[in-house]
Amino acid sequence: MALTEPYRCFFIFADQQLKLAHQLQKPCCLLFIDIDGLKQINDTFGHEVGDRVIVDAADLLSQTYRDSDIVARLEGDEFVVFIPKCSDRTNAISVRLQTNIDLFNQNQGRNYRLSMSIGVQECVINEDVSLEKLILQADELMYQQKRAKRSSSNNKSSF
Repeated sequence: MALTEPYRCFFIFADQQLKLAHQLQKPCCLLFIDIDGLKQINDTFGHEVGDRVIVDAADLLSQTYRDSDIVARLEGDEFVVFIPKCSDRTNAISVRLQTNIDLFNQNQGRNYRLSMSIGVQECVINEDVSLEKLILQADELMYQQKRAKRSSSNNKSSF
């Protein structure tokens, strides 16, 4: 797989931070984030609006996380965030993002609703884990959330 330039830069910086976290025995986490329904937005409103969704998502992620966190768009509608100093409360990370998404949807007046699925993988300090493995684990957690959202919306639509 050829690495895109943003991914390559993310990988260099995040890998350094992961090594530092291990050395200092500090918890860290990796988030894998996917924009929900981008294809449907592109099909309904056009690719120009789809591009606006990606920019809005990137802006929202930059506003949600600290300057010391490493935020990158991988490709398409996928983003990663490496949080070098992450507390035990990984659930709070998802809640903070969802709160900001909800505020965005209330205040921006766009003709679409921004929605993202997120997988949060905490790095276990006493295990030697690679950045690639953290990404795969967070990606799988994100897909679990995406499937749960689809299942939930399918159940709601049947009533």
